[in-house]
Amino acid sequence: MLIPLTSVALAQPVEGEPVGHYHPDDIAPRSELFVTASEQLSALSDTRGRELQQLATALQHYREALDLLGDTAPLGELERLGDLEQDFHRQEAVLQQFTDELIEDFSGAMVEAMEQAAASHGQTQRCVARIAEGPRVPGMPGRTKANPECLGEDLNAAIASAMDANEPLRAVVEEVLQRPWPEIVISVEAQPPIATGSGQPSRWLLVRDLLVAGARDALRDLDRSDDEARTEIEAALESDDPDLEALKRRVAEIEATTARRRAELAQPILEVAEERMLRWKGEPTTGWCANPRILGGCTQQDASAELVSRLLDDRKFAKTLPD
Repeated sequence: MLIPLTSVALAQPVEGEPVGHYHPDDIAPRSELFVTASEQLSALSDTRGRELQQLATALQHYREALDLLGDTAPLGELERLGDLEQDFHRQEAVLQQFTDELIEDFSGAMVEAMEQAAASHGQTQRCVARIAEGPRVPGMPGRTKANPECLGEDLNAAIASAMDANEPLRAVVEEVLQRPWPEIVISVEAQPPIATGSGQPSRWLLVRDLLVAGARDALRDLDRSDDEARTEIEAALESDDPDLEALKRRVAEIEATTARRRAELAQPILEVAEERMLRWKGEPTTGWCANPRILGGCTQQDASAELVSRLLDDRKFAKTLPD
């Protein structure tokens, strides 16, 4: 998480002769308070970011699995996924608002303290102390030189030291660090396996695990087509006056097309998988599972790893997989 002090030009003209110069970019790494607090805030933000990404991936995998099941996808699970996605996006928005306010308060307090410290020196100039010199060589640190536009004494270290000694600033920073972050909580509930034949399943196989193992490239091609179709949506949203209703309809069309293509890819593979598993003598009844493990998986025994391996070793099943 980038926490800038402020955004200014390399050099700012001043009236009269300044006693010295400073710049937020030069002060930030010199302030122990700023560096330490930024690292703590970044760690907290990264933790929540990983949690969000993990859940976003799980919901995406849930959607893919239900698409792969086609007409056999349970209506109840489709409705559940819709509720989970809505709840996830709500919590994501809450977290984003919290993070924005936190960064604004932290940066605002730092900038105010910086300006107070700078003002105590009298007339000063905002100016980056060093600037790039010569061509930039990829993979090598760039050369720099003293900025000839900076006037007077370099005050960056003195201002950073004053900020670190500013007790009211430390109190504000401590309050910001102690704020409780919104928790990311989503419903985890095992779903009943989807029967592949007669009888109630006593074990289950994650449908997406099987397709990823046997048709990974084909799935990636579908994902790539979906992403390419959505680029036009992103471009339209950046226009001056996007037609939101038309864009919503287009998104629905893209989602429906991707779902149909996933189902078409999976149908023959799942049909043969069911046929082969039914031929295995003395085996427990197997069902499909769409719900990712992180969201609860399915009731009964998870036999995904074993069954995927056995099916991939089955010659008749292997013939149904795309090249």
